[in-house]
Amino acid sequence: MSIFRLRSVAAFATLAGLVCGSALAEEALVPRDGTWQSATRDTAFSECGPMVESMFKNVIAKHVKKTTRNVAWGGVFDPDKMSDFNEAPTQTITWTKTGPNSYEGKVVQKTPDGKPMGSADLTMTLVSEDRIDATSAVSFKSMMPEASSAMAQLGAQNCQIKTSFDIERIGD
Repeated sequence: MSIFRLRSVAAFATLAGLVCGSALAEEALVPRDGTWQSATRDTAFSECGPMVESMFKNVIAKHVKKTTRNVAWGGVFDPDKMSDFNEAPTQTITWTKTGPNSYEGKVVQKTPDGKPMGSADLTMTLVSEDRIDATSAVSFKSMMPEASSAMAQLGAQNCQIKTSFDIERIGD
C-alpha cells in the first residue's frame, strides 16, 4: 500500500471520527429567559373505540388551551419550570434526565385523600434555545384500573392517548 493511500485512509478515519464523535457528544443547550407559550400540536388515539375517542376529542378541544408564562431558567433546562402538569394539588411529577437536553416524567394523579388514581408518561426535549418538544401519553389501564370493566364495555380497555405539544419562546 502506498504512502499516499495510507495518508488518505488515515485522513478519512480522522474525519469520520470527528464527525461521528461530534454527533454522539450532544451538548447541553441553555433555554433563553422570557415569555414561553405551549400549545397542543396533535393528539393520537389508539384502541379507544369511536365513542371514547369522540368524547376525549371534545374534552381536549374544550379544555386544552395555549398557556403562556414568563420563565427565568437560571441557565439550566428544568422541565418543572414549563410543566402545566405540576399545577394541580392532587398531581405530582417525577422527572428523570435522559440526555443533556431531554427528560422523561411520570405524572401521578391522586384522590383528595392521597390514594393513587392514575398516571401519565411525559417527555420534554429542549431542541433549541427557543423551543421545547413535549409529549403526554395516557393509558386507561394504568389511569383507571378500577374502571376496567366499564372501559371494556366501551371498547376502550386498551385505550391510549398521546398528545404532542410545541413549547416556544415568543418574547422577552
